[in-house]
Amino acid sequence: MKVAFSLTQCAHAVPGGTAVAALELRRAILSSAASIEVVSVGAQRGKVPAPLALPDPSARFTLPYPLLYDLWNRTDRGRVDRLVPDADLVHMTLGFCAARGAAPQVCTVHDMFPFTHPEVFTKRGARVMTDGLTRVFERADIIAAPSQASADAIVSHGGIAPDRVRVVPWGAEPNEFADSELGEIQRRLGLPERFVIFAGTQEPRKNLAVLLDALPHLDEGANLVLAGPAGWGDVGGRLNETSSEQLLTLGSLERRDLLGAMTLASALVMPSLAEGFGLPALEAMAQGTPVIHSECSALRELAGETGTLVESTDAAGWAREINSFCKDDGRSSELGQASRIRSSSFSWGESAKKMIDVYEELV
Repeated sequence: MKVAFSLTQCAHAVPGGTAVAALELRRAILSSAASIEVVSVGAQRGKVPAPLALPDPSARFTLPYPLLYDLWNRTDRGRVDRLVPDADLVHMTLGFCAARGAAPQVCTVHDMFPFTHPEVFTKRGARVMTDGLTRVFERADIIAAPSQASADAIVSHGGIAPDRVRVVPWGAEPNEFADSELGEIQRRLGLPERFVIFAGTQEPRKNLAVLLDALPHLDEGANLVLAGPAGWGDVGGRLNETSSEQLLTLGSLERRDLLGAMTLASALVMPSLAEGFGLPALEAMAQGTPVIHSECSALRELAGETGTLVESTDAAGWAREINSFCKDDGRSSELGQASRIRSSSFSWGESAKKMIDVYEELV
């Protein structure tokens, strides 16, 4: 079976978790099934080098991704199976869908935020992604969702019959670190002795504002570390204006450094207003690091009883839990161990198996 596998996210300046997930899924599919060939389909390279490379074998459209998304949204041009004419199947891994050709199409829809939380996007972003999802609902044979929460939102807000939706959760694998390597990462990054970490793009949906509001209420010895690229919204301005010895902003990190920082942290914090899955939470759990998360349903689904829930607007509550985890090694260790056990039920191998089952339904 030959699969044309869209990876236009690799051209994005800020690829985000959806790109990481798609690349990991591709790797796992190739490892799981020797009979499947995957051709990566990308957009034209931009003038600024993108942080993620498009894997080979590959084919590229001659348009940059913004124009390509508009083409898919507004026309019946840009068919993927014309770029990969011998493809048995097309897998669109982002919420955009090219016109149907001879090959059946599965599309991964990570979330319904353009419908449910349009205020967290730019006006153009909300419009383009809403149009993209509308085309997905018209054109995809099967829609894959990374969580039951996302699947339910697709059915309720997209008007999609439940039998067109499949839940294919994302995965994570534990990465082992020697104490010496962790010590080197801690020194090189300047990490404090006790801290919680946020990992992700600085964007309105991630609700970093509540963590900044919690900063003045942190106890001595409790610290907040932010890891991830700058995105959009006003949080960047607030960060520039915030002066606190208990805040460390690291920006984007190399993969090994990020996982090491997660391993060293007393907890990972995710105060998101909404999540389709919550990959940083699962990655932290796989490292034995517990998660403090907001009330959004995907994070409750993922963390289960191992997570600590705080309302997304409760700055005092976030400060209280950050203080508790930074002070109490026993609580961090106990919930971290439970989190690691829970994370073992989410693997990329299992994700690949479920997605291959979807492929076989269509071919």
